[in-house]
Amino acid sequence: MEDLMKLREGDTLQIEVSDTKQIKTHVEVIQDPRIWAADFLPDIWSENWRSKVFDVRFLRGGAVYSFLVEIEGRDKIEGIGLTRLLRVSEVEEVQRRASYRLQYSFNVYMRYKNIDEDEEEQFEKCKGFDISETGIGLTSQGTWKEGDEVICKFEINNQQFEFEATIMRRLIWSKEDTYYYKLGIKFKADDEAQLKNIRRFIFKEQIKHSR
Repeated sequence: MEDLMKLREGDTLQIEVSDTKQIKTHVEVIQDPRIWAADFLPDIWSENWRSKVFDVRFLRGGAVYSFLVEIEGRDKIEGIGLTRLLRVSEVEEVQRRASYRLQYSFNVYMRYKNIDEDEEEQFEKCKGFDISETGIGLTSQGTWKEGDEVICKFEINNQQFEFEATIMRRLIWSKEDTYYYKLGIKFKADDEAQLKNIRRFIFKEQIKHSR
């Protein structure tokens, strides 16, 4: 667990208002357990925010940190309107818990994990459509099955990733007599360095597209 020593004035905060709405703001004043942020209350006035707890995330040193807040109201400090937040939980680094799934288009190269040493198998080029810190969603024309163990490689944000993974779900549809597969892939390897880079990428994309 961490306290707010990692949070600094000027840091960008992402606030999860609902399952479908995130907003961003930045820190103006810190007096733990209270934080005053650039005023965003008008943006959520219709969200019935009173007496609710919100998840807040920020980035520090390549890691994403999270804590819970209540929104207490608005204040003026030196003539500037600010939103006052009360921290109601410890600050923790976001680890492998239920994670946000980012809608994102990218290429994924996949092959079966268990093949004979003498057999050289080509990677199939698939199309990724979402990513989280625990796995990816993709479409493929290969005849994959649930439970297949695979190796998948992909590149996001000019970084190369490679994971051992398991196909957890499969949906099939056809178009013009061609079958397509929508696959849910769960990463197996506990590679914290790669996972931290994925969390960092997702956080930055959320910030970019919020509000």
